Amino acid sequence: MNKIKFRIIEGEKSEINKTQLLKRIYYKINENYISEDKLEELISSISYVKNMLIDERDFNKYNFNIPGFKDIYREYEMIKRENNLLDYDDMLTLTYEILRKSQGLLNKYRNKYKYIQVDEAQDTSKVQHEIVRLLAYPENNLFLVGDEDQSIYSFRGAYPEAILNFEREYKGSKIFLMEQNFRSTKNITMTSNEFIRGNKERYNKNMYTEKEEEIPVTIKFLMNEEEEVKYIIDEIYENKKLKDTAILYRNNLSAIPLVDALSKNGIPFYLRDFKQSFFTHWVVQDITAFINVALNREDIHSFERIYYKMNSYISKKAMEHIKRHYKGQSVFDLLRRCPDLNPYIIKRINSIEECFRILPYKKPKDAIDFLQNQLSYKEYLDNNCEKMGYSIENINLIIASLKIIANNTTSITGFLNRFEELQKLMDDAKFNKDKDAVTLSTIHSAKGLEFENVFMIDLIEGQFPAAGSISDEDENYEKYIEEERRLFYVGMTRAKKQLNLLAVNTKNQERVVCSRFVGEVFSIVNPVDKEEELSSLNSYGFSIGTSVIHKRFGQGIIIDINQETVEINFNIYGIKKLLMRACIEENLLYKI
Repeated sequence: MNKIKFRIIEGEKSEINKTQLLKRIYYKINENYISEDKLEELISSISYVKNMLIDERDFNKYNFNIPGFKDIYREYEMIKRENNLLDYDDMLTLTYEILRKSQGLLNKYRNKYKYIQVDEAQDTSKVQHEIVRLLAYPENNLFLVGDEDQSIYSFRGAYPEAILNFEREYKGSKIFLMEQNFRSTKNITMTSNEFIRGNKERYNKNMYTEKEEEIPVTIKFLMNEEEEVKYIIDEIYENKKLKDTAILYRNNLSAIPLVDALSKNGIPFYLRDFKQSFFTHWVVQDITAFINVALNREDIHSFERIYYKMNSYISKKAMEHIKRHYKGQSVFDLLRRCPDLNPYIIKRINSIEECFRILPYKKPKDAIDFLQNQLSYKEYLDNNCEKMGYSIENINLIIASLKIIANNTTSITGFLNRFEELQKLMDDAKFNKDKDAVTLSTIHSAKGLEFENVFMIDLIEGQFPAAGSISDEDENYEKYIEEERRLFYVGMTRAKKQLNLLAVNTKNQERVVCSRFVGEVFSIVNPVDKEEELSSLNSYGFSIGTSVIHKRFGQGIIIDINQETVEINFNIYGIKKLLMRACIEENLLYKI
């Protein structure tokens, strides 16, 4: 075999950097710069293709929400091929191809490795399982350890089907179920076990523990983020076991208001795997640029960032005029001196300048609302997200986080200062590992860890399950929901003694829907006899005015009810008339 020298392009120190290469390719294909979160999505999508052994011809079967993804992928592969470059995923696919095509080499490694053991098998990908299958044949001396209920990395190509199909793939094999939980108390073990039974694609395990039950699983419905944070702070003060406490969430953005509150209350915290990209996100930089211009109308650099994002009718040519003639004066004065401006545009410039004049006198949270609405930034965000394929839900979460910080400051200058303080606090939090500090973590990052006291927060639709482009009519919808349920289950099973599930009614001043998974857990910890409930609805609390959760439609209030039907005004979906028997027999409706 001829020797070929490859270069690895992973890591910042590599001579040719993978992220920089993909940024260049994206710009070439789309004539636009890629944002950091979109770059992360692009890298993840390419990794998924390779780990799942997806052929280019089948790309249209998958929802890769990246503009020009197929062309980007082809260009990326061509550049690597022509320059003998490899990323980490190539090391897997290349190994698989070599072993498939070189029988002599395959036999060599089969003879070398007579027995194969695979740990964390639920997290291994399709290509990894195919490599193992090639090496294990024909003796099949293979031992896998894994838990399909904890497979939560499908976006990386995790392939739990390999565990579920093990007996079919390896004839004569045996499955051993390890059903004793050595971590959690009975309340947590039994509740989480019953919850994960909502998934169909799994082994029928009956988890048990010898640890006696102590504290019941707690479910709290709170008005808003401020109440949620206050509840957590009060519980931490009462518990006082900082190192044994974790606050878990789906999205890293949930950490922002927590850090703000914990630091103000003098509670030390350790932040796992938080990406500082929040502080450099283009939306965050846009909003700080708006505020900078409001504080200093001579800030040409901030103005250049936002002039086309506020429906100003200011052209690129006009911006170039400002830059040519700029000598430290107001950008608005320079704008009005631009040649060939019609009266309407001058009037619009004056109106925008007045908005910037007013902005510093507003409360910080109101200032963000003001620039979104009066300066048309919200309209720009909606249009740009649709055009570029960005998640508007994620953008709204970023703005909601900024508003929470803003709500705890008294001036926009104070807001900017607090913003810088938080950046430093979050950067320094990594030094609190193994100290007496509360752990803040995404559930993905907390997998494998355990804590006596766990808070799971922001348990709303859009977070659990995550807002995505997949609809309930999609053929893969049930598969998607099962992974979301597994992630929720992993969060629950981090708790040893106390589990707190928290949901809010409003977020960013908008009504939100409680997670359907909270409803499922609620029905487990508050069981009701279905026949009795059907025969006596009112005695079980179902009456006009009762607040309820429906698995699909979320929170609402009963406005009419009889033995046959119930009419509910849902927060998001409006008024719906439902069959009462179906709601109860299928565990769709719960009182809160």
